Amino acid sequence: MDQEKTSQKVVFLDRDGVINRDSSNYIKSWSEFEFIPGSLEAIRQLTLNGFVIIIITNQSVINRNLVAIIPW
Repeated sequence: MDQEKTSQKVVFLDRDGVINRDSSNYIKSWSEFEFIPGSLEAIRQLTLNGFVIIIITNQSVINRNLVAIIPW
């Protein structure tokens, strides 16, 4: 018997410089966050096309616990 395989489409997006404008002072709050033009629309289009969006970052501000990690 053949089993139908399902796959999920996933895209990983780096936060700083891809979704929001990068800053040498770290982005620690929503008030410092500035979306790059077109990034929200791109995320919307990916979502509408069945992609699961995973936001990643390698900013040391996370490891230093200077900002809370909040799932969207």
